[in-house]
Amino acid sequence: MDQGAGALRKTLAKRKAAPDAPMFVNSRDLRIRHKWVRDNWHAACNQAGIEGMRFHDIRHISLTAIAHTGASLKEIMAREGHRSVKAAMRYQSATLTRDSEIAGLASRSLGAL
Repeated sequence: MDQGAGALRKTLAKRKAAPDAPMFVNSRDLRIRHKWVRDNWHAACNQAGIEGMRFHDIRHISLTAIAHTGASLKEIMAREGHRSVKAAMRYQSATLTRDSEIAGLASRSLGAL
């Protein structure tokens, strides 16, 4: 996690002062185009042997991980800037690992009765 924070600090240090300046720019300080991201993402996935993963899937994975921390739906919505429950729920998914954890917690809870 610290690796990402360090890289983000470096990027922000180079960023123009304007609040609406692009976060990531090319060598000419122009906004990076969607096509560039898509092409480079596909190339990186191919090199890593990953098939069928879209760049946007990172957001889905991240929100699922955040949900598994026990964060409330309202907290998740605030963190990701969602205005509707429907939008926030679109990015969350159940996993077998989490299902096992929930079953174990429920069993312990019932055993304490």
